[in-house]
Amino acid sequence: MKKTEKILKSELAKIKSIRRRTGEVVPFDLERVARAVFKAFEVTGEGGEEESQEIAKRVFRMLLDLRSELVNARKGAKFLPTVEMVQDFVEKELMKNSFMDTAKEYILYRNKRSELRKAFGPVPETVKLAV
Repeated sequence: MKKTEKILKSELAKIKSIRRRTGEVVPFDLERVARAVFKAFEVTGEGGEEESQEIAKRVFRMLLDLRSELVNARKGAKFLPTVEMVQDFVEKELMKNSFMDTAKEYILYRNKRSELRKAFGPVPETVKLAV
């Protein structure tokens, strides 16, 4: 069983989809968040799999909190997180948990990818699968 699956399935069902930068709506994958954090930890050596899973769970809880606020403020409102939103939350959680070098690497990586998207357009699907 994947470690992020320890979050109750009823909670996981509350956020089913995410909007990519292209506007495409795809299934939300918490493991993908954990993998991205783990890759950043591999660069810095500040953490490992356990820490990446914990950061991913905390990001998910932040999304749930934001969803609750939105739904409570506007009855019947739909919540669809974006890739940018999730990445912003990852940065905040890394800094909040004193993984400063990892947060810096994560931010630099995001900026580099942003520049590449501006220069060359969207990242091909085959490259996305590597992340």
